[in-house]
Amino acid sequence: MKQKISELIKEYRKKRGLTQQELAEGICTQAIISKIEKGITNPLVDIFSALCQRLAIPSERILQFLEVKRSLTGSENVFAKEYRQLYYERNYQAIKFFLEHLLDYDELPVDNKYYYDWLRAEVTFYYEKEQQAGLKALETVYKAVM
Repeated sequence: MKQKISELIKEYRKKRGLTQQELAEGICTQAIISKIEKGITNPLVDIFSALCQRLAIPSERILQFLEVKRSLTGSENVFAKEYRQLYYERNYQAIKFFLEHLLDYDELPVDNKYYYDWLRAEVTFYYEKEQQAGLKALETVYKAVM
């Protein structure tokens, strides 16, 4: 995944005619941009989000690079292995970013909406530390599935 992020950031930085220092301004240091572009490190989610916004990287491009498709049918699942890996790592900050910025809830098949709602409830409970709201959301998902 580091290589994919590296290529994406570097490609769009060059397309926009920015130096590493210009891209980093107000987000992180130029050294971090350099490490990201060399594939040495992955950016934190908030840095990745800010870089994507500054570079005006379209959501579709980010989804493509993550090998996720917006409209899936049949037994395919919108939540690719990258999402599952984030969940196993309990990286709720990254999950929240992907749920809020890269997925269109209205376009998801019903079974994926349940999974989305469940992940959103877990983010609310664990990351946002809103236990009552998280439990209520999990209960709603549970009732809908049963």
